[in-house]
Amino acid sequence: MLDEVNSLLDLMVSEKQALEEKIVSLEEQVKGSKTSEDKTNEKEANALRKGEIKELAVLRTELAMERELISSLRDRVERTSEDCQRERHEHKKWIDELQEQLSYIQLQYQKEKRENKRLQEVLLKRNEKNDALIAENNKLIRTLEKLEEKQSKTRTTLLALKRKVTLESKTIKGEEEKRDTEINGIVEERVKKRLKILLEEKEAELKDMRNQVIQRDGIIKKQENQLNRLRDELSNQLSGFEKELQSSRLELPELRKALKMQQKKLRKSEEALQMERQESQQLLASTEAHITKLLGVLDKERHDHHKEVHSLCVAMATQKQELQMELDRLKDKIIN
Repeated sequence: MLDEVNSLLDLMVSEKQALEEKIVSLEEQVKGSKTSEDKTNEKEANALRKGEIKELAVLRTELAMERELISSLRDRVERTSEDCQRERHEHKKWIDELQEQLSYIQLQYQKEKRENKRLQEVLLKRNEKNDALIAENNKLIRTLEKLEEKQSKTRTTLLALKRKVTLESKTIKGEEEKRDTEINGIVEERVKKRLKILLEEKEAELKDMRNQVIQRDGIIKKQENQLNRLRDELSNQLSGFEKELQSSRLELPELRKALKMQQKKLRKSEEALQMERQESQQLLASTEAHITKLLGVLDKERHDHHKEVHSLCVAMATQKQELQMELDRLKDKIIN
């Protein structure tokens, strides 16, 4: 548009110059006609001069109109040039803004590229961490298998010890009962034998004493004293036998106490084995819980990781599409 206006102005300037040259030539002709006028042809010269003056006036009016038109066109051209300068300035400003936006978009693209690279590194680290967790999980599974084997061995050992303890308790109980019966029988037989022997001896002595009393009335008191002494001795012997019987009966609780101590030891061993079995079961349960917890954490992290990767891929795709659309729009604007 500016080129067209400039060409139009050049054309009008050239036309103005042609008109000015024509006016100058006419004035020169008028002056020449004045100098070359003859007195004889004065009337014709005056008529010719009047016609030329009229033509000159017409040309001057046309020249004034052309000047006004040129001035208006110059004003228009100046306004157009100002508008063009303003539009050029606005276009330059808009192009600068577009370049700034393009540089900002390029910086954002570089930043997103670095961020994507960092996220890929984080993803690689998380994959390495997941591999380490899987290896630890496999190690814990192997440890759990070993603990299960150890628990099965401990269980078989506990069953064997339990059978052994039950057999030993049964044998100890049978031996205790047998020993009690034997001790009671031996003590009773011993006491019975001693009492029977003493009674037989004393009965024989009493028979002799009675025969002597019958035969000897004179020594009844003496025999009575002997009888009293023998009764005292018999009572002392009976008290000694009773003491022996009590001592033998006192030995029975000590034996029972020893048997109870052995049974307590067996119970303690059973309780220790039971505690060990409970500890192994607790360890197994805690290990299983830890493994299940690790598996849950691993599945959760894997799900979160896949979700984050998917969201990042979607965001990158949308951002790339937006950047491509923005670049296409900027290219269209620059081309237009």
